[in-house]
Amino acid sequence: MDVLLVALHVLFFGPVIARLVRRPAGASTRNRSFAAEIVRGARTPALLLHGGGLVLLWAGVGYGVAQAQVARAVTTRGLVGAVLLICAVLLMTRSFVALRSWRLLPAIEAGHELCTAGPYAVVRHPMYLAIDLLGIGSAVWVGATPVLAAAVLLVVGGDLRARREEQALLAAFGERYRRYMARVARLIPFVY
Repeated sequence: MDVLLVALHVLFFGPVIARLVRRPAGASTRNRSFAAEIVRGARTPALLLHGGGLVLLWAGVGYGVAQAQVARAVTTRGLVGAVLLICAVLLMTRSFVALRSWRLLPAIEAGHELCTAGPYAVVRHPMYLAIDLLGIGSAVWVGATPVLAAAVLLVVGGDLRARREEQALLAAFGERYRRYMARVARLIPFVY
């Protein structure tokens, strides 16, 4: 199961890497550079939590696999973790298919459209939910303290990023976004 854990992590970031390689043609040159977004994001606590959580997650998972702390045989923890990671991979992939203007940092550009289709019809921030599932599923599967800490950082960072994005979307779309917020949960379908 350790190979499956690593494979699911790689699959999870497939859509992200594909989007980075193929930035939309209409993107402004100011926002086109992913490296520039990372530099700007380094001043954002929410992005630092998310980035730190991902680094800690990968380090913890890598260490757990390298030290044979992740069972190769099928276990209950491995099965539950695998189901959560598979859900995370599917949700992230479907979110990228539905969303046309993904950015590392919230930015509303000319012609920006509010996405309310696909997983965005069920939760307002399905990508953050997918990252949460990645962290929680990995924590269940590996069970090591760094991976548990990483899951917490990912959940907190994602919530902070979602709130910041919502401010930008409210400023751009006003009442239309308020109506969307009233009918669609932030991260947990029908709950929150």
